[in-house]
Amino acid sequence: MANKVDVRIIRSKESLISALVSLLKNRSIEELTISELCEKADVNRNTFYSHYSDINDLFDELKGKYMENFIIQMKNNQEEGRSKKESFTSILETIKINRETSSVILHSSDGCQFLKTLFSLSFQQYSSSTDKSYTNYEVAFVNGGISNIIMEWENRGYAETPQVISEKIMEILARFL
Repeated sequence: MANKVDVRIIRSKESLISALVSLLKNRSIEELTISELCEKADVNRNTFYSHYSDINDLFDELKGKYMENFIIQMKNNQEEGRSKKESFTSILETIKINRETSSVILHSSDGCQFLKTLFSLSFQQYSSSTDKSYTNYEVAFVNGGISNIIMEWENRGYAETPQVISEKIMEILARFL
């Protein structure tokens, strides 16, 4: 018989993640306490500790799930034969649709690294479908640039559409690659 996941566990974890995102909109992770997180999530501390060792552990799970969604999305984009621009646009649409979670992750101490990892995976996917090979420095340069564009877009409140940002990225990439 397959392992059946308890719906209460799923609900508790979702509630904790939702509460974490809500609290991190106005405060840093270092300022949060497990008590206030549990109160906001309407779960008790024992429930929290049965799944996580501390708030950073919960935040790592949030980032992991978020990254996992992007990896699935990139794989689907590749399987559907989407162009680079279409793939970037779909990633940017996901970032904008999930703006609260995106902003919380991007403003964390490792937000820029999160983006660099995300776009490094995307770049690897793109470069594996071409005959070109790139040095580590070129990849670092491109990833840093894309990450900074996304951070600037987020700082401006996602004012431009994902399509406009994708076009800007593609224009810049075309000049260098």
